[in-house]
Amino acid sequence: MTEKDGRNVPDILGQQDGERLVREAIEQADQWEPEGAANFGRPIIKFISGRSSIADVLRQITDVLKEAGDCYLRAGQLVILREGHPFGITKATELAGVLSRRVEFAYVSGDVVNCEPLPAKFANTWLNYFDELARLPKINVFTRNPMYTEGYLVVAPGFDVESGIYYAGLHIEPRKENTERLDAMLADFCFKSPSDRTNYIGILLTALLMSQFIGSHPAALFNGNQPELGKSILAQIVSILRTGDPAPTCSYNPNTRSSRSRLAVALKRGRRT
Repeated sequence: MTEKDGRNVPDILGQQDGERLVREAIEQADQWEPEGAANFGRPIIKFISGRSSIADVLRQITDVLKEAGDCYLRAGQLVILREGHPFGITKATELAGVLSRRVEFAYVSGDVVNCEPLPAKFANTWLNYFDELARLPKINVFTRNPMYTEGYLVVAPGFDVESGIYYAGLHIEPRKENTERLDAMLADFCFKSPSDRTNYIGILLTALLMSQFIGSHPAALFNGNQPELGKSILAQIVSILRTGDPAPTCSYNPNTRSSRSRLAVALKRGRRT
């Protein structure tokens, strides 16, 4: 610690009231910033050699991601929302790229400052440090279609903190007056009986309220006495209502092991229907 005129702490302590002068200087001093650090124009995470702890750097990384407003915890990993789609970040290079758009990393050694991307050792540690991951808002369900909360309220677009549902869709106003649109959608399907039509509406409601059911979920089977009755279209309507997209299809295979493998691949790719 040296004054501008060249006197250091021992010199000042050697004069009358030296201790008081040193204490006043410490209390009035501004926090030291490396030269040029204030000119980056965005937040800075500093790693000062010999002073900064790994935990402190990890905490600052989480603070930056929380402040961004588009970073969440989903299925135990970091996801970034882009144009209504969640993208998982699982690699050190991916995390470094995400942070490079939001913050500068300044590595300080003495009076030398180097600005570099986040090193892999920091990125990998953060990606596997659940205490920091858990500080991000947690998405329990991501959907582009309307959903109900546990209190049977339609979620608003965006992230619902209480339920953990992220709805990436338009505002929906429930219709209470009639079933005009539902009737129009089902008018051309030849259901065998009114109860079959009612069962199908039950399938649609099950898909819409799936988050309310804990444990195993039912499968839907469509039977017809001839081809081209619209069974596949009815099934795809369920998928579109549930996920916003048609479901992938596959032909029946009597080999049980092969069928299970095909279903497992679809699930691994994130298919929900």
